[in-house]
Amino acid sequence: MKKIGKIFLLAFRNVLRNKRRSLLSAAVLVMGVVSLFLFGGYIEAVYYFLGNSVIAQKGHFQVFCRGYRDGEEESLALALTPEDQKKILSLLQEKGGVRIVSPRIAVSGIIGNRERSTIFVGYGVDPEKEIDLLQMVGYRGGNLSVLLEPEVIIVGKILAKQLGLSVGDMITLMSLSEGGSLEAVYVKVGDLISTGVTAMDSRLVLGHVATFQQLVYTTKVHSLVVLLEERFSRGEVERYARELNERFVKSGMNYEVKLWYELDDMYLPTMRMLKTMFTIVTIIFLVVIGFTIVNTMYMAVMERVSEVGTLRAMGTSPRMVFGMFVAEGTLIGVISTMVGVGMGFLVMMLLNRLAIPLPPYPGQSESYPLTLMASWGIVLWTVVFNILGALVASMIPARKALQFRIVEALRHV
Repeated sequence: MKKIGKIFLLAFRNVLRNKRRSLLSAAVLVMGVVSLFLFGGYIEAVYYFLGNSVIAQKGHFQVFCRGYRDGEEESLALALTPEDQKKILSLLQEKGGVRIVSPRIAVSGIIGNRERSTIFVGYGVDPEKEIDLLQMVGYRGGNLSVLLEPEVIIVGKILAKQLGLSVGDMITLMSLSEGGSLEAVYVKVGDLISTGVTAMDSRLVLGHVATFQQLVYTTKVHSLVVLLEERFSRGEVERYARELNERFVKSGMNYEVKLWYELDDMYLPTMRMLKTMFTIVTIIFLVVIGFTIVNTMYMAVMERVSEVGTLRAMGTSPRMVFGMFVAEGTLIGVISTMVGVGMGFLVMMLLNRLAIPLPPYPGQSESYPLTLMASWGIVLWTVVFNILGALVASMIPARKALQFRIVEALRHV
């Protein structure tokens, strides 16, 4: 232990021998650490906020009739009857930990007035149960409490613009009923809403589940949305859903559970893309670390050839000499990492305070502020990869010091 302490003490003194070179090398590594830390913070923020947005729209999980997800979204052939809903609700109450259980129905058809018409995609919800959940999504505009009134709908802003609709206007919804006949309901536009997604805002209609059941002339719903209590982590939600699915199978019930990220088409591809980008950035960063440390330590080795010869002549073991140079490169990496993480936190706080607006994602209509989040995972990833990169890179020039013959090293000028 004392030897290790002496090695790092000598390494620290050697780092200070050429302050300019050590400072330049450390500055390169610090910029790399800050960049990696901020990019990781951006991915962490996307993971958190995008995940919460999907959960707010889809619930933690939804329960369907088995096979429903493989067919058409609006099909009522495999929808949940009132008896099915009671059975599922009974099981959930028995299992406990449930905050919201709400029925939903999806309907598509034609929306129009005397002047023009177009297609719509409607979602029927129970506002008494889901009002808090829907408010979490971050919809712009849209007083969701209007859905508590009978035969009132909320229309996407782009769809409303296409039809020339405003709040208070009456509009007709038409769709095919469960029996195949064409049905219609006359409803009032309670408010306009924006989800930030252009394709959705140009087709979206929200309404009471009873309104859409009346439109398609049924008592069935497509799914039961389940939101668990706040104490459940995402991992615990997955375990809860898996256990519930197993319970359905063992009981011979024809139901299945789909988690929130399985219900959203964009979440998993988006996270895979960002994680792949982060991995690529990390690899590039490791290459930069390698070149920086190798270059710095190689110059340090070549400047101290005679010093290495003297140490070897005095009886210093090759392992000790090797350890001195490795410790020196590692120390530069450790100091750079600590400074970089500290600066990363400061820059992250500054950027979050500035709330810089970013352009909308492809296919979206609303911009959003730049938000960064730190996590122990990102900090650990940044620290470990930077220090390990410096450690491994410093071994290459350190091996060069062991190749010097003592006599030739002593004569080196």
